[in-house]
Amino acid sequence: MDGRDVYRHRLAADAIYWASYQRELVRTLGVEWTAAADGHGNRELAGMPEVLVRLFSKRTGQIDAELDRLAADGRERTPRLVKWAVQATRKPKQHEAPDTLSPLRPAARMRNPLTAEPPTSVSAASSAP
Repeated sequence: MDGRDVYRHRLAADAIYWASYQRELVRTLGVEWTAAADGHGNRELAGMPEVLVRLFSKRTGQIDAELDRLAADGRERTPRLVKWAVQATRKPKQHEAPDTLSPLRPAARMRNPLTAEPPTSVSAASSAP
């Protein structure tokens, strides 16, 4: 398959995916979305308490704190400075040797929903609904 057409239409495909995703959550769970989308087309769940949003949005708080610190030092908030703050506050990636048993650990904690028994193999665990 030639991926150039897919790549060329990636933004449209992304928009279709998110619209379908949001519509399905409305249909199955009854959630509501805010009308306004951010610059990337993302919308928030409507009616979420601000305390809960802040609890799960620690990254934004880290970036804002760094921008406040830079503003106190006399730096003007610009898109370039925001981009720098995003990078500066990001946790470094951990480059560790892969743990060969890690794929088995989640499977060992899973239970077959029909029998409540642990799966007998990784493939059985991964095929569980």
